[in-house]
Amino acid sequence: MHLNSNKSIQITMRKLFLLSLASLLLSFSCETSSTEEMNDLNIDLSKVENLRVMKHNEQRIAYRLLNKDEKFKLWDDRLSSLIALPSTTEIQKKSIINLSKILETEFFSSNNEKGVSINEEIKGWIIENESKFSREKFILYFTTLNEVQSDNGARDDLVLDPGEDIEDCECNELEDYCIGISFECHKTKCDDSYKGCGFLWNSSCNGECEHKDA
Repeated sequence: MHLNSNKSIQITMRKLFLLSLASLLLSFSCETSSTEEMNDLNIDLSKVENLRVMKHNEQRIAYRLLNKDEKFKLWDDRLSSLIALPSTTEIQKKSIINLSKILETEFFSSNNEKGVSINEEIKGWIIENESKFSREKFILYFTTLNEVQSDNGARDDLVLDPGEDIEDCECNELEDYCIGISFECHKTKCDDSYKGCGFLWNSSCNGECEHKDA
């Protein structure tokens, strides 16, 4: 009982540290890049750029601090970079271009009719286009923000050790976009969050990626 209590305290402290670190890095970028602070869409470009270079586990925490315009900017730029990749086929490029035409700022604010409508359009896009990508490429392209290095594997910092302790939920149980064919999303006692998982990180985080044999 005492050991569990200590572990819970350690997890809470680590989470607070990561959140504070993400907040500090984003706020620091604001102070050092005043010429890029805001544009007409209420986007702090320095915050967006700074998030891109964070480690994967830090990105998800920092992502929660972005507003809907900044989230749109992040993913809109992501789609543009995917279209430009040499490894993206012409058929895949057309699919991504169609997705970029559907995607709007309000997708990241589903508390209104416009957001709900866009969300339904994107669900239709997934049904129609997911088979045009390998499972691994689809996951790397549309559920991560890190640089895509190859068609054959994820970056090392995206793959979690099956035995690693995770305090924050990292996947959506219904969408199940865990990286690696031997992993799948299971609902656990991890701390969930309203957004930050699934396709374009616009679904709730309510599970952990665990080894199928675990």
